[in-house]
Amino acid sequence: MSNSRNKHQITLQFKALANPHRLALLQRLTACCPPGTVCDVQGAGAYVGELGQGLGIAPSTLSHHLKELATAGLINTRRQGKNVQCWVEPQPLVELADLFRSLAGQPPNRGETAMPHDADNEQTRDFVRQKYAEVAQGGLGCLPGCCGAAAPSPQAMASLLGYSPEEMAAAPEGANLGLGCGNPQAMASLRPGEVVLDLGAGAGFDCFIAARQVGPAGRVIGVDMTPEMVAKARANARQVELANVEFRLGEIEHLPVADASVDVILSNCVVNLSPDKSAVYAEALRVLRPGGRLAISDVVALEALPEDLQRDLALWAGCAAGALAVDALVDILSKTGFGEVKVEVDQASREMINHWAPGKELGRWLASARITALKPAA
Repeated sequence: MSNSRNKHQITLQFKALANPHRLALLQRLTACCPPGTVCDVQGAGAYVGELGQGLGIAPSTLSHHLKELATAGLINTRRQGKNVQCWVEPQPLVELADLFRSLAGQPPNRGETAMPHDADNEQTRDFVRQKYAEVAQGGLGCLPGCCGAAAPSPQAMASLLGYSPEEMAAAPEGANLGLGCGNPQAMASLRPGEVVLDLGAGAGFDCFIAARQVGPAGRVIGVDMTPEMVAKARANARQVELANVEFRLGEIEHLPVADASVDVILSNCVVNLSPDKSAVYAEALRVLRPGGRLAISDVVALEALPEDLQRDLALWAGCAAGALAVDALVDILSKTGFGEVKVEVDQASREMINHWAPGKELGRWLASARITALKPAA
């Protein structure tokens, strides 16, 4: 971008943000979900008809304000049937923040939306932890009222991901957050009396389903690194008074679980959130008993993501930027010590993934997969 064009665009952005209604709209959009992403995995996003509620904006002027924000490059829009979605573009916000830092004599700081090449793993974990704390506190993948009346319910999302009505009924209200990219229960073949570990248990949805399947003689452990999620899962557990399920705070790279104590490991679109997947699978092998098995739903890369998308922390939190190629995933699992490794790609999932970050067409590179493997018997 030329210097004169850049100045012109900044002028448009200042003009757009000088209006309190437009500033309020932008704040509401950024509160819904990370800039550059929609609020939920199916792409319902923030519908225009819902955005102005409670902000004192007349419906007749709402479209005008959104058009001004779009002209300034601060948001983008797309039509879906009779509805219009809109979302925040992260790069202009980063550039504006750098401009103000330069005016204050401070060095540029790319903040949360861009991950430098040498970013350490802890920065990524902290960002992911923060985003899922917000999900836990909001109760859904976006703040109430942001996604609009047309947004799919958590039950609709779970059904789309392959959960049966019976499985959904096994979990208490509030456990299903409508997150994930598949149904690990469908490939786990859980049996009564087994010990199950859920990596990244969230509010406990998969744990409660598993607890019913393994019965009183079995046991389910959910591990999550977000204190708010663990608190939410424990509160959900108190609703159903299941004695065979518990939730522990911990990172999946450093599991708070004893050696060789677990029969089955489940996970639903969580391992991709880790910047150190080799450590995750090494820990999984450690805690599994000989003959124990993995049943994981996650996203894989069918082609390498562009570098700018790989560095986007919002896409890390969205289970996209951290995706491994199928061959790389199989190689990690095999070198870790797992046998009978299988990665089955669900090509149909690419359309769903396209909606995770509007305008980025993630389905060109990514798809959901069913990942299974066994720890060799002693």
